[in-house]
Amino acid sequence: MGKASGEAKRTIYYAIAAIVAVFALFTWGLWRAHFFTSTGSDASDKLVAEALTFVGGLVGAIVSILGLLLKYSIDTQAEERAKMEAERATASKKIEEKRLQMEAAIRAVQLLAASDGKESPPIQQAGALFALASLDQHELTIQLTAKLLEQSKVDATTAANLVDSALRFAILLNDEVKNRQESLDIQIDVVDLLNRNAALFVIPTGCELPRTVVNWDKRLSAYFREWAPVALGEMMMQRSLKEWRDKFPYYANTIIAPLALGFEETQEPRLKSDLGAMLECLFRAFPDNGLLFHPLRTIDTMKLREEVKGSIAGSDAVANMVVRLNAWSAIPPAPPAQAGAPNPLAVTPGRAT
Repeated sequence: MGKASGEAKRTIYYAIAAIVAVFALFTWGLWRAHFFTSTGSDASDKLVAEALTFVGGLVGAIVSILGLLLKYSIDTQAEERAKMEAERATASKKIEEKRLQMEAAIRAVQLLAASDGKESPPIQQAGALFALASLDQHELTIQLTAKLLEQSKVDATTAANLVDSALRFAILLNDEVKNRQESLDIQIDVVDLLNRNAALFVIPTGCELPRTVVNWDKRLSAYFREWAPVALGEMMMQRSLKEWRDKFPYYANTIIAPLALGFEETQEPRLKSDLGAMLECLFRAFPDNGLLFHPLRTIDTMKLREEVKGSIAGSDAVANMVVRLNAWSAIPPAPPAQAGAPNPLAVTPGRAT
């Protein structure tokens, strides 16, 4: 029985003892005052009768009060026992559910390899990873996804969806104080996966990003929001600036938009400086970007260009990324024209250019 229940029982016992003691003292006082002593006169007999009637009524009231207190004590103990039984049943149910989940997780992991020891087909491996994710085994899922992604056994689309599922689960865990460490562990694994394999998320048809990253969910941890921009910068540098501009402008904006959302929403000075420094570099690389039509809201880059101007990265990782982005986006100077050679950029008088 719990501590609160024990304290309630002691309180009831003390109350009963106090009532009995007060009644005894009151009765003794009446006796000392000779309320129970008859002198033989009518007045004396009447006083004794009234005193006895009063004491009898008081006894009845005290017995009723004691009965109520005892009943309350019994009911409280019964409720405590019922609560304990319910807690035991809930705990047993959770243990059984955990056992079943672990068995299902083991079977899902076994799907990663065929019964003869050879590798299972990619679609079966992807199915096993999604099965693990559906069982909320996200730490294991992310670690396996990272290994399979590095070995080209899982495609970027599958990896992005699994990362998104893990991040959404981490956000739910973060709402519960007791589960915040597990939430942070998942986010650390995801950041490590994204930064180590940033190049693999840039595919021939564009790029793949988890939706939670695209939407820059502000409920994600500060650690995640500090390192995710580095992964986005790595993805951007996997193609030349010209290729992004000419063939994949939409996907370039998909990488830029989360940084813009983060800059607009964050109140942390260092993170805001990091995002501003990266945005200033990317805005110079894409001068024609005006409005970004993000699913959450329209982003006015013209306004942001003024706000991020002069931003200096606060962290070493982002500062290094800004240096690399500036080198990546720099337009090489045109070679000097040779004497007598035609200048292809020259305007010929009298001809339309």
